[in-house]
Amino acid sequence: FWKEREKVIKDKIKSLKKAPNITLVLETAVTKIVSKHSLILSNQEKIEFQFLVGADGSNSIVRKYLNLPIQKFGLAMHYLLLQKFPNFEVHFDNQLFGSGYLWIFPHQNYTSLGCGSDSKNITGQELKNNLELWLKQKKINFSQTKFEAAVINYDFRGYHFDNLFLTGDAAGLTSGLTGKGIYSAFLSGKQVAKEILGQDTSPNLIEIWLKKKDQQEKYLFFLKNPFLRKIVFPLGMTIGSWGKIQKKALEMIG
Repeated sequence: FWKEREKVIKDKIKSLKKAPNITLVLETAVTKIVSKHSLILSNQEKIEFQFLVGADGSNSIVRKYLNLPIQKFGLAMHYLLLQKFPNFEVHFDNQLFGSGYLWIFPHQNYTSLGCGSDSKNITGQELKNNLELWLKQKKINFSQTKFEAAVINYDFRGYHFDNLFLTGDAAGLTSGLTGKGIYSAFLSGKQVAKEILGQDTSPNLIEIWLKKKDQQEKYLFFLKNPFLRKIVFPLGMTIGSWGKIQKKALEMIG
């Protein structure tokens, strides 16, 4: 999964290097936003800007500068296993993963096996312990594999603030139900670019996505309640086996 992300990023950087009007500054972080028109880099260089786009993830320094809190966020973690699993799988377990789920995502040369859940249901350490318990129960060896974890922000509070913009996870555009964020990240980047360039922004891509995101997150009410989860999970698995319901569910979370 992360290897595919890395490839996508490298391809984007390769394309940007060909643009004559773009200067790339790599391996350098923004340490401080001084004002709405200037910032300081980790090499102490001061940069003046007309527009600033915060595409810097859940721990966004741009979002912090805008004083936007994050009250809705999830936890996601996985092991990258060299073992190749034959099928894509999703597992629900109220006791182990709370309102979230465990996934098995097979790739060409490895498998991402991990889980995610809302932070209000379970701590990061508990979630990691439960993931490892599940792996041990299934006799899956993870001792020599890479572990990765991240916070997922789905607390959207706007994306356009005068000359400052937020995209993707920084804006809280990730789905709180599925944890999917790549689609909304690229989509919001495209929308913001159009607005900065003064191009036609109708229809607004972010507003279209927000309608689907809100629709998905309505189901979180049932998943966050431990009692309701005991009803929803078994019922959902039964109903989800029906062909027409499967199709509608995929359209809803897609």
